[in-house]
Amino acid sequence: MSDAAKKTVYVVTLWSGSSASKRWKTAGKPGLLPNGAGVSFTDLNTGLSVYAVGPISVEEFEESLEVQRFVPLTSEAPLDEDFTDELP
Repeated sequence: MSDAAKKTVYVVTLWSGSSASKRWKTAGKPGLLPNGAGVSFTDLNTGLSVYAVGPISVEEFEESLEVQRFVPLTSEAPLDEDFTDELP
């Protein structure tokens, strides 16, 4: 797969104790706030500017454009009829 078929995304996680309380996905690398206690970025889902302050982690991922065309399978998403026979 060529580099042109990949897209870099960042996942910003706000932590509460040892568990994640909120996650955002952004296309651009989050910027550090002037006070150094958080980051700013544009949420990929809503297009809104976000300023997150507190215990935060930022992870960088490369997604292939082919994978982005599919909706992730969750308990909330209906199963495609073609695949329901393959589930255990």
